[in-house]
Amino acid sequence: MKNAFKYISGMALLAAAAASCDVSDTRETYTPDTDGVSFVQSVITATALSPDVTTYSVDLARGRADNELTVNLTCSIYNSSDTGQSENLADVFGVPSSVTFAPGEYQTEITFNVGQMEVGESFSGTIAIAEGQECFDPNTAISSVSISLAKDYSWINLGQGQWFDQFMLMSATSANIQSVEVRKADGYGIYRVYNVFPENVINETWEGDMVPANSSSVPEYIQFTIDEAGAVSWGNTTFNTSSGTVSAVSTGYNYATYGGFYYFPPSALDLDGDSQNLLIENGTLVQICWTPYCPDEGIWWGSTSLAYLALPDFQGDLGAYLGL
Repeated sequence: MKNAFKYISGMALLAAAAASCDVSDTRETYTPDTDGVSFVQSVITATALSPDVTTYSVDLARGRADNELTVNLTCSIYNSSDTGQSENLADVFGVPSSVTFAPGEYQTEITFNVGQMEVGESFSGTIAIAEGQECFDPNTAISSVSISLAKDYSWINLGQGQWFDQFMLMSATSANIQSVEVRKADGYGIYRVYNVFPENVINETWEGDMVPANSSSVPEYIQFTIDEAGAVSWGNTTFNTSSGTVSAVSTGYNYATYGGFYYFPPSALDLDGDSQNLLIENGTLVQICWTPYCPDEGIWWGSTSLAYLALPDFQGDLGAYLGL
């Protein structure tokens, strides 16, 4: 088990509720084996649409195509910020109230508008075959589809940066500073840094006590935002705590027997350090201050930890700058 400055100093008293997860229960693509109508998927996650996309389509299939068939639909779509779901935006998206199969046509599309969506906004909802129709078997068909929609930014590759993570990567003998790809959202102060939790380095540093939760759990990148004052905010998941909802970083790793390993904002564990998330060195170095935490068991390390991202235009060696 890794030692150095990484020993468990106590149990956190913070009562963290279950994280809100981005989980899709997606069935395999379905083809009706009877005369009935069915959606071909039960879940569609289209959260990386190009900013210039104006329409999006959902497929509806049937098993027999002798005649023309009109299928009535119902729809509800809500802005993710509308937590009370007070305004159904189906009309704004122009989702049709019905769709028609032509004779001989086994599959058709339900097409609606997404041109009005702004980059950074997200929407979710359901399109369903209306009740009271005999064109589908509710026991076998996929009678509704859950959809998640968002337009992604246009990403510019800034080049290679230098990444130092005091907690996850640094060992007793090496700082393990990594060369990482850095991208920026065109026109926005939003950045992505890739492969910040490399499995080979973490396995060696932690001597096998940090293990990926599954084959796809380790995030490809972490994303952060820098505002006009140089303050940095980050997170790829959220948790509901006794003091409210907080953004956190899921590393995708499990620590020993204590479950998932996360970085929490210092304030979520009653520590100082939130204000130390800053852009420094004339805009070339990102300083991150976060708190290592295993919320499943309430395990933490009693202090904050630092990470640094030297952007591609940083002059010099990050290790030398940090005195490592």
